[in-house]
Amino acid sequence: MAVNKGPALLDGDLPEQENVLQRVMQLPVVSGTCECFQKTYTSTKEAHPLVASVCNAYEKGMQGASSLAAWSMEPVVRRLSTQCESSW
Repeated sequence: MAVNKGPALLDGDLPEQENVLQRVMQLPVVSGTCECFQKTYTSTKEAHPLVASVCNAYEKGMQGASSLAAWSMEPVVRRLSTQCESSW
């Protein structure tokens, strides 16, 4: 598994701080576990149509909920980002 080295530095710029989740996902034990879970989840959905329909409904619901959460948080994030930029 390749390790992401991050962006190259240009003219002494500091690289952007990596997201904590991205760094955790790069750990071999975490990425291996997620890969194993994904394979099991996919094979279970393929083998059991009833489970697949329940999982698909849940996935759609989660996509809708996350879209709604992102949409509702957008004004807050925009306002905080402008305040953080002006304070630096």
